[in-house]
Amino acid sequence: MPPKTSARTGPLVPAGPGKPGVGEADSRTVGRAARTPADPDVRRNATLDRGLDILELFLDRADSLTIAEISQKLSIPQSSVYRIVWSMRNREWLTLERPHTYRLGNRLLHAVVRAESQSSLIRQGQAVLESLTAQTTETSLLTMVSGVHVVCLLRVEGTQTIRASFQPGALLPLHAGASSTVLLAFSSDQLIDQVCASELVRYSPATVTDPTQLRAKLADTRRQGYASSEGEVDRGVTSVAAPVLTWPTSPAVAAVSIVAPSARFGEAELARATALVIDAAGQLERALRGA
Repeated sequence: MPPKTSARTGPLVPAGPGKPGVGEADSRTVGRAARTPADPDVRRNATLDRGLDILELFLDRADSLTIAEISQKLSIPQSSVYRIVWSMRNREWLTLERPHTYRLGNRLLHAVVRAESQSSLIRQGQAVLESLTAQTTETSLLTMVSGVHVVCLLRVEGTQTIRASFQPGALLPLHAGASSTVLLAFSSDQLIDQVCASELVRYSPATVTDPTQLRAKLADTRRQGYASSEGEVDRGVTSVAAPVLTWPTSPAVAAVSIVAPSARFGEAELARATALVIDAAGQLERALRGA
C-alpha cells in the first residue's frame, strides 16, 4: 500500500470581526442569495472543483502522476496544482511516491472501504468469507473493481500460523493475480481495452505483461468461470478466485478468493479450494439476488 504521510493540516478558522449580530442582515449574503437561483455558476467553488478533478484523474489511471502531468491533462497552472496537491497530500488523499510524483493515498482507500461497508455486498460477504475460511483454513478476500484498480473490500484471516493476506483498502493491479484476472475477465470491453493498452507492470517472473497473452488468459477465465494464479504478484503465493455475478450479462460486482502460501497448494488442494471458492461466490450471488 502507499506509504502514509505524517503531516496534516488543521481546520481553517475565519479571522477578524464583522459577523452580523442577531436580527441583522449581512448585505453581501443578501446580494449573493439574490443572484444564486438565476446563476448556477455563482454556487461553484473553483478550487474544490479542481481538487475533485485531480482525484478523478488518479482514479482513472493505474499509475502515479507528476505535477506537470496533472497540469497538462487538466489545463490547470502548475502553481495551482502544486497548492491543491500539497493540501491533498497533507490530508492523505494523495501520497508522495518520489519527488513531484504522487499516487492515491490511504485516506481515499479507507473512504472506499467505509462506504462499501454499509452495502449489502459487505454484509452478505462477511458470512460467506467466514464460512470459506472455516472450510479451507486459508485467508479469504472480497474484492471489486475501483477505476483501473482492484480494491480489497473485506478479509477474513486464515487460521494457519503462516498465511498470505492483504489489507482491506489495498489497491491491486488489474492484470495480475486471480481476483484481478476474474474481475477483468468479467468486466466491460472498454475496461479490458484500457488495461491492455496501458503499461502492464511486471511484479514477478509469472506476471503476464503481453497484451495478447493477457487477452487469451481472460478468455480462458471466462470459459472456465474462475481463475488461479501462482506468484503473479507475490512470489510463493497462490490464489483462486471466482466472480460474483448478479446478472449473467453484467460485469462482476465482486470476486471471492482465497490466498495461501504455494507450498500448501498441491494439485488436490488446489482442486478442492477451487470448488469451494466457486461455491462461495455462488452463495453470495444468491444472497444478493434475495434468493
